[in-house]
Amino acid sequence: MPSNLNPSAAPVLEDYPVARRDLTNPVLENHYLEREAKVPTNLPKYERKPCKDFCGVLAIIGQDQDGNRIAKRLWCGREWCEKCRDHSHNRRIARWLPRVQQIESLACWTVTYPKEVRLFVRTKKSLRSQKGKLIRALKELGYSRGMIRWHFFGDQSTEYHPHQNAIVDGGYLSPGELQRQKDFIRRKLLKRFMANELGKDLEIHYQYTTSPKKIYHKLKYITRATFLDQSWDELLAAKIYGLRNNNTWGKWDQSQKWQLRHRNRSIAIMAKVEQGLHPISGKPLTWKKQLVPFALILSQDPTEIAPGYYLLPPIRQPPKNRGSPFPYLQPYLPNDRLTPKQRLRLWQLHQAEL
Repeated sequence: MPSNLNPSAAPVLEDYPVARRDLTNPVLENHYLEREAKVPTNLPKYERKPCKDFCGVLAIIGQDQDGNRIAKRLWCGREWCEKCRDHSHNRRIARWLPRVQQIESLACWTVTYPKEVRLFVRTKKSLRSQKGKLIRALKELGYSRGMIRWHFFGDQSTEYHPHQNAIVDGGYLSPGELQRQKDFIRRKLLKRFMANELGKDLEIHYQYTTSPKKIYHKLKYITRATFLDQSWDELLAAKIYGLRNNNTWGKWDQSQKWQLRHRNRSIAIMAKVEQGLHPISGKPLTWKKQLVPFALILSQDPTEIAPGYYLLPPIRQPPKNRGSPFPYLQPYLPNDRLTPKQRLRLWQLHQAEL
C-alpha cells in the first residue's frame, strides 16, 4: 500500500554511521554508541572498574614444608597500568630468566606486519593464530624450544604497529640459509596472494649473541610493555582483554649456562619464587588458594626482599590449654548428652553451690 508521507521527511540511515554498524570499518566502530544501551553488568570487564582501583590490593601467601612463609603482591598486569607496569615487567623477566639462562647462544626473530594487513591482527583469535603459526614454522626450521611475545606499538609512534618477537637457540646463519628461513616464515604467516596483491611482505629481522649481558638485555627488551596508554587504541584494549601474551614451547631441563651479577639480586630472588621455591630455604612452596588483602600482609610486619615479595614472620603458636571446667562436674551429670551451653550452665550452677 503506498504511503502518503513525504519521502524527504524520512532520514536516510546510510548518512548516519551511528545507526548502522560496519564491523569492517574501525573508524565507524569507534563512534558506535552501543555501550549507552547496555546495562553496567554487560559492559566489558576492562570497562567496569579502573585497574588502579584493584591493582595490588590483593596478595597470595605461600609456605614451605618447614613453615617459612612468603607473600606475593598481585598486580593487574595490564601494559597501560602505570601503577604496576615496572613491577609486572620485572616479574615477566623473572619468569623467563631461568629458561633464558639455559641458552648459550641466543637468536632473536622479529616479524613485522605490513600496514595494510594490521587490521586483520587486532583480536585475540587472530593474535593467537599468528602466534601458533610462527611457533610451528620455527619448529619446522629446527628450533625445538623458544619463547614468543607480541609488541603492539613501536617506540616512536602511537599507531598500532604489531610485531612478534621470538627468542630461540641459534647462531650464525649464512646469507643463503637466512634468506631461506625468512621466506619459509613469510609463506607460513602471510598468504602469498595477499603479499602479491599488496606488493609488500613481512619484514623479518634476525640477530644472535653469545654475551650474557646482551642476552639479558634482549630478554629485558622483549618482555617490556609497549601499549603504554589505553587511549592510544581503546578498541584494541577491549579486544585483547585476557590475551596471554607470554608463551614458551619445548623442554627447558638443561643446566644454566651463565649467571646474573650481584646488582640483579632482586630479579634472582623473584625468579626463584616464580619457580615455586622459597628464596631462602630453597624448598618447594605451597600456595594457598584463598587471596588475602594486601593490608593484612602489611599488618604482619613483613620484610620486603624484592618489589612485591615479602617474608612473613612465623605463625605464633596458640596458648597452652588451661583446661576445661567440665571435669569438675559431678559424675551423675550426663555430660555426653548435653550441648556445650547446657554443660557450661551446669558448671556455673555447680560453682554456685560450692
